[in-house]
Amino acid sequence: MYMKITKALTVMFVSGVFLLGCSNPEEESINSPEITLQEFNQLSKGMSYEEVVEIVGSEGKPTSDPEDENSKAFVWDGVVSESFANISFKKDKLITKIQFDLK
Repeated sequence: MYMKITKALTVMFVSGVFLLGCSNPEEESINSPEITLQEFNQLSKGMSYEEVVEIVGSEGKPTSDPEDENSKAFVWDGVVSESFANISFKKDKLITKIQFDLK
């Protein structure tokens, strides 16, 4: 009986390790609130804020004057400490984007 339980636990453990090894880290980053370099590179001038949010998968933190309806700026943290992207919009169209140390 002890051998059957040990064998079953070993099979479960090995299966779990195998399944973890099969996960795709790029898929995991798609749903994270941080921006990746791959996502940043998909952004282009003229995109709306909503299009950017759809690509990044989260809303940015506002960094501009909330009373200025025409100009908005947002920052997204990167996955690496101290990395970020700063994206500016005018009349809801992306006009500038900068990044530091995105991976």
